Amino acid sequence: MLVAQVEKGSPADKAGLKSHDVVLEMNGKKIQSYDAFRNEIATLRPGSTVHFNALRDGNPLELAITLGERPGTAAQTQEPAEEPEQSLGLQVQNLTKELADQLGYELGEGIIVSGVAPGSPADDEGIQRGDLILSVNRGKVTDVNEFLKAVRQSRKNGKVLLLVKRGDMSQFVVVPFE
Repeated sequence: MLVAQVEKGSPADKAGLKSHDVVLEMNGKKIQSYDAFRNEIATLRPGSTVHFNALRDGNPLELAITLGERPGTAAQTQEPAEEPEQSLGLQVQNLTKELADQLGYELGEGIIVSGVAPGSPADDEGIQRGDLILSVNRGKVTDVNEFLKAVRQSRKNGKVLLLVKRGDMSQFVVVPFE
């Protein structure tokens, strides 16, 4: 997995990981895809130490990174309200190059629907796994954080307007909150 960017001050930065490093293994297991890597990291507790085998300019590199709190975790646990995407019945994720190529979308075009709860408002409106959300209330979204912020702002209206793309077709869909 090629590292595109390392956030300054992050645990990865403190451990010495750099942009353009190629991470080959995590805790002795070969990394198959970015999604699998991200999911594996998400299951680990903050404070856990993860060992990486990587390459930097073709040279082997071993790093031990102690995981910190995931961004937004503290705020999420303090907020009693249900997450907006859950009240719509949506699970979303950032569009990776791999997913964009697989589904025929352009990287940075929107965010991908990774799941729809059966019987949820999103399901009732016909949104499907693999759909691309281009905008929320006519405001373009290119990552999950933009999506969440825009959806939270819509909550007081009781519904949200999404521009959803499936293949070559795009349509506006009004989804009510539960």
